[in-house]
Amino acid sequence: MEIIIKSSLKIFFNLISTLEELPSIGNKSAIRLAYHIAMENKPLGLKIANIIEQGVRNLRECCICNAISESDICDICIDEQRDNSVLCVVENSNDLFYIEESKIFNGKYFVLGETIAKKEFLKLDKIVSNNIDEVLFALSPSASNDSVILLLEDRLKNFDVKFTKIARGIPTGISIQNVDTLSLIGSFKSRVNV
Repeated sequence: MEIIIKSSLKIFFNLISTLEELPSIGNKSAIRLAYHIAMENKPLGLKIANIIEQGVRNLRECCICNAISESDICDICIDEQRDNSVLCVVENSNDLFYIEESKIFNGKYFVLGETIAKKEFLKLDKIVSNNIDEVLFALSPSASNDSVILLLEDRLKNFDVKFTKIARGIPTGISIQNVDTLSLIGSFKSRVNV
């Protein structure tokens, strides 16, 4: 019976399996979402499809800091009201969004992304050479991120900057995006020298 249903509803089951590829979406959630957007609210399904297409076509990384942006340079990098003396290094744009939501930080950012390539080092060097006084590491506590901090400190040792990191109020192994706002604010206020 299941084989007959799957062969007669190929598009529906393709939608389910595609939704399951998203982070934190299991089979049951994928089935509910697929049914809702394909059957219960078709206008919403079309709206989501359109917005996803716009996002895929128009979103990119900022050429300065690697944050998600709709233009070559993100709004934070061009904002003259931000504190240009402090650079916050984060793992990804999601972390940047959570920090921005907390309103605890008003400096500039550098998003590490998946890997630290030579071009990222050159970008970081260029940013730090532009009157940066402090490099604040806002990375989730882990042994691998501690290694990244040491690597970047070594890379930037010739610049006259102070290295700090957010306090360990964030439990080891927990992503910044999974931390409550009060813990995040406390970590920023209690940042320590590296």
